[in-house]
Amino acid sequence: MQSNKPALNGKVRYTTRRYKCPHCGSCAKVRSSKEESKLVTKRYLQCQNIECGHTYATMEEIVHTITPSAMPDPSVNLEVRGITTKTANG
Repeated sequence: MQSNKPALNGKVRYTTRRYKCPHCGSCAKVRSSKEESKLVTKRYLQCQNIECGHTYATMEEIVHTITPSAMPDPSVNLEVRGITTKTANG
């Protein structure tokens, strides 16, 4: 997930989610990404373990709304679901 944090130059800086290589368990770095739609992003990752070197792709999808937007886009149709105990605790 990404969260917005103020940067020194006044622009928004994004912190990145940590990914693990499915083979060796080491950290993987996002090398590039492509927005497939408003709700789907394809990410290309590379394992940082030089002995592994696995490169792979992931798909990230926004699946539902927890709190509706104050500025809704009419072209975005997401089911509204409250947060559950299971979701809140992982």
